[in-house]
Amino acid sequence: MSRRSRRKRNNSNSSSILIGSIVAIIAIIFGYTFLNQSDTPAAKDFPLESYIHNGNSLRGSEYSISGEIIENAQHDPTVGKFVLIKVDTSDQSISPDLPNSVGILVPAEVDGPNLETKQNYNFVVDVRKEGALVATSYTAK
Repeated sequence: MSRRSRRKRNNSNSSSILIGSIVAIIAIIFGYTFLNQSDTPAAKDFPLESYIHNGNSLRGSEYSISGEIIENAQHDPTVGKFVLIKVDTSDQSISPDLPNSVGILVPAEVDGPNLETKQNYNFVVDVRKEGALVATSYTAK
């Protein structure tokens, strides 16, 4: 009788291992899919011409802006850094009479590479009150 109970234990152990393996594989697939989705920005391309004409109309929206930093205007370790960027408008048709640079506040709590002038970056920004652009994340281009 003791042999019989040992066989039952082996069967229950192997089914537990099988179920555990399946759960682990599903968790890995789910985690991989979730991490890859978060790498792609969900923000829309920044409509520079609309922003210049009436930046406040874009309030509450999230946009992706690419461009070169032309000036590190201000830096306060408790607030963050204010940078001026020349927006990459290669995919937009805008009037040559319009300015092509905007200011972005990068809060101190937003992590990313060092912001250097004459370097290109991708920013994800929120448009806040009065059309102020505040970065929620950024990466080097």
